[in-house]
Amino acid sequence: MAKTQQKTAPARELVWGGDYKVAMADLPEATIYALAQRGFTHVLGNEVASAVKVQKDKGEMGDAELAVFAHDKRIAKINDMIAGALGVSQSGPRATGIDKVIRDISVEEIKTQLVALNAKLPKTQAKSMPTGKALTALVDKYVEKHGDRLRKAAEIRMAEVAKATTDADELLGMFDEPEGQAEAA
Repeated sequence: MAKTQQKTAPARELVWGGDYKVAMADLPEATIYALAQRGFTHVLGNEVASAVKVQKDKGEMGDAELAVFAHDKRIAKINDMIAGALGVSQSGPRATGIDKVIRDISVEEIKTQLVALNAKLPKTQAKSMPTGKALTALVDKYVEKHGDRLRKAAEIRMAEVAKATTDADELLGMFDEPEGQAEAA
């Protein structure tokens, strides 16, 4: 049996309505799996169906085009999940897949460099992290300058996420019914 590495997630809470909270660490794996499955089903089902309905109501697409639209939406949602971009608000067009990871790495590196710079400056001259359009422009320049290195780093990160996903699938597979048991019932 292959040994899988335990990955620890940052301490997180599930919150509903502000008054109801539960720490992820307090939940058993079976509950986390059930919640993840419900969320996965909701995102790929209800959210995509809502987008398809909007397109259908416009009357510009036939059934075959709507099926392709739904498929593309589902693939985009899965890519957002893998890239950690699901539910992340941004202004402007959204980067997806490897482009999103490249931009994330760029922001991380810019923040690290800014922290190092501020450590050398008197507090009165400290620079703050740009936001909005200024950050977008800075990241664009950074990607232009370091694109090849960033792409390689993004490919490595995405491979690590894919491996972790496979490891999680193996772990969560233990909750599935053993083969033959469903037929015996």
